Amino acid sequence: MLMIDRSKQIEMNRRAVLRTSGAAVLSGLALSSSVSGKRTNKNRVDALFGSTQNPVQPEEILALQKRRDEEGRSKPNGTADKATRAYAVPEVSEKQQIVGYLHTVDEHGVEITHILRHSEEDDEADIESKHEEIIGLKDRIEGAESVRSAYERERNTQSDFTQSVTPAGDNPDVGLKWTARANVFDRDGNPANGDNVCQHDVTIYEFTGDIDIDDDLWAMQGIYRALPERHTADPSDQEYPYMYYTDEMSIRQNYDVALPDATLRSTDPSGSENGSVNSSYSITAGTGGADASITWEYTQPDVSRDDNSDTSSYVDTAAWDFDPNTDDTASSPLQIEPGSSVRFEKAEGCDDSPTSWNLGRSRLHCEFDTLWYGSTIEREVSDTFMVSVCP
Repeated sequence: MLMIDRSKQIEMNRRAVLRTSGAAVLSGLALSSSVSGKRTNKNRVDALFGSTQNPVQPEEILALQKRRDEEGRSKPNGTADKATRAYAVPEVSEKQQIVGYLHTVDEHGVEITHILRHSEEDDEADIESKHEEIIGLKDRIEGAESVRSAYERERNTQSDFTQSVTPAGDNPDVGLKWTARANVFDRDGNPANGDNVCQHDVTIYEFTGDIDIDDDLWAMQGIYRALPERHTADPSDQEYPYMYYTDEMSIRQNYDVALPDATLRSTDPSGSENGSVNSSYSITAGTGGADASITWEYTQPDVSRDDNSDTSSYVDTAAWDFDPNTDDTASSPLQIEPGSSVRFEKAEGCDDSPTSWNLGRSRLHCEFDTLWYGSTIEREVSDTFMVSVCP
């Protein structure tokens, strides 16, 4: 069997990647635009490809990020020892594999991660289209003037799911004392194939303003979406346009995994509520005025919302559960936009601290039921945010 050392990142043309990454023995290729000998790219993009036999492992992602820490530390006059790096690492269930991973940094210093999963319900042939999605993103970003614009534009063209719900627009409105550090887009299911889709698009923020308390403050805010599978037998059937409907969505922003100790500070939406609600939401550092708040507006679909957040010590979890109230709501794309802020004990000096620590985890669990057969399909995305405080 031919073996590939993923630590030796290579540059390959588009056709070669698709030809090799589709084969089980050659899956798991690592691509980086930082080591191209033939062309100079404006932006560094790291990509990993996997298959069901050889999926991308979280350990590989951690190793890749460790190399980035080491590279930053070794640069002349580098500021890696002073700057805060944050990035997302996926968690994988027994029924999933990571088959596509991309990481880059935008012009504002925000670390972008794009993750594509393959579940046991998915067609094996669909993996190639997920590889194509990663390659399309990589190609677009490498030569772009604006990484952020290129990423969002290419991501939106990859899937019509993003066109099926109201876009976030300028939300959220981030106060001047907050700095975005990392963003993760993670998807289980392929909307291009009409699959049931479960995905989140989450950003974490560091409070960088002056504050009277001797703690670190962070926040997490995201867009969580569920899309039930389309009726593939007869797309023109308007009476039953969907084969599945969304039975429930569960969202967790939990900090019980965090090191050092964390205290959940604020969550929104707060409280339980039933029905469609248009409202403004906010999470805050608890001090510092308007510049210390992150606010956003969105319309909650016609769902029943249960707020199960728990601020108990060693729990510190923002938790919301949503059940659609009507068939129309259940068979339509659902979009939920919650957030939370958290307070951490300050890390000790770098000589005594680990290279990185867990900030918290974002998890979305979606359950889809059929209209006729009563079978249930569950999909989930879950990512832990790591913070490199002492590279």
